[in-house]
Amino acid sequence: MGKSAPGPDGISPRVMNKRKTERTTAFLNLILTLETIPDHLNLARVLFIPKSETPQGSGDYRPISITSVVVRCLHSILAKRWITVVPRLHSQLAFLKRDGCFEGVVSVHTILREARLATHNLTMCSIDISKAFDSLSHDTIKRMAEAYGAPKALVSYISNCYKSLKAIVHNNIVKVGRGVRQGDPLSPLLFIMCMDEVTRLTTREHGTKLGSQMVDSVLFADDMMIFADTTVGMQHKLDMLSAGLQQAGLSTNVQKSRSLTVAANGKLKTVCVVPHTYKIGGVSLDPINVTDKFKYLGIWFSHPGITKQPISTMADSLLNEITNAPLTPVQRLTILRQYALPKLQYVCQVGAIGKTDLQKVDVSIRKSVRQWLGLPHDTANTYFHARDGGIGIEPLYPLAEIRRSQRLRRLNTRNCSLLQAVRQSEAYKLFEGKSIG
Repeated sequence: MGKSAPGPDGISPRVMNKRKTERTTAFLNLILTLETIPDHLNLARVLFIPKSETPQGSGDYRPISITSVVVRCLHSILAKRWITVVPRLHSQLAFLKRDGCFEGVVSVHTILREARLATHNLTMCSIDISKAFDSLSHDTIKRMAEAYGAPKALVSYISNCYKSLKAIVHNNIVKVGRGVRQGDPLSPLLFIMCMDEVTRLTTREHGTKLGSQMVDSVLFADDMMIFADTTVGMQHKLDMLSAGLQQAGLSTNVQKSRSLTVAANGKLKTVCVVPHTYKIGGVSLDPINVTDKFKYLGIWFSHPGITKQPISTMADSLLNEITNAPLTPVQRLTILRQYALPKLQYVCQVGAIGKTDLQKVDVSIRKSVRQWLGLPHDTANTYFHARDGGIGIEPLYPLAEIRRSQRLRRLNTRNCSLLQAVRQSEAYKLFEGKSIG
């Protein structure tokens, strides 16, 4: 359980690890045999984490539930065993042992580029679900547990567990009537099962052709990209999706949802962006026009696919925040290594960024590090691991290119119908052959 926080019962991972394994195993098996969980263990302490620097209302906070370490241990075991026998999830990339963000970004980019290269019609809707984790119906969770192979005893345990959910909110105990607990190891698996079922309710007849296959959706948890080849087909899919979401107790956040329509001219071998309006739940979606940009999984897109990323602006913002924060030099280096650099590396490996831009960012990073540590400007900037006496600050270039190649190799070997379709397309071959430079 690592260094995770104790739940309301006060039992820490350290205390639990001191118990004999046989006793812990017997207690967990007893819970499963009784198909219920003691009330004091089913109580969670809820913390509200702000989503932005200036939260204005309840929607700007993310509720994180801290349950008992005993429950987390049991649910972690159940999740790890259950995921090995779950049938393949349709187009779902999140919470699985795969490079989901990279695969999702590459898939959407390939679909957008292929529409231009093959000159065919494409309609795409980016659907945002409002408070998805907090709104999911408990009846839907039980139904999906049955549908995805859980034995009757486990279905009964999950049902009883959610029936008696309670949480401590500002020292008040409240009963929880909907949603999955963010912070519980079993919640991600239950959630993606429910989202997979919602997309299966939409018709598969309408999609976009990629290679020799049809792709109708790409999902990353509750971030949904829906595709069709006609405007009528897309509207039909949105109507069915709205009904499926309502059945699961979910609703769309129309303010954060967008649509894109690309019309092809076969004779001229060209495509153009059409400002067509679609509706979901009776509310219109804002169309993406030819000059608009939109963000998907942390990467900026425009209608032809991945666009140039503002890597210099991102790096300057991160470095300024770290510099201005009241931190020690060691704390600044830790944040840089564990948070800022991985974030920049991800954008560099996926986004359209040139070698010169990466080298400029590397210079800015090393300049900031010298400032934090009070080092002279002529200090050597050769990369050394901390174990060899260095400070472990990795350069963006050429590591971004090396790791991009590694991620592409993993994508090329993954057995997945979505990625098989992506790999067959001409657009992916061009993306794969493009290097940072």
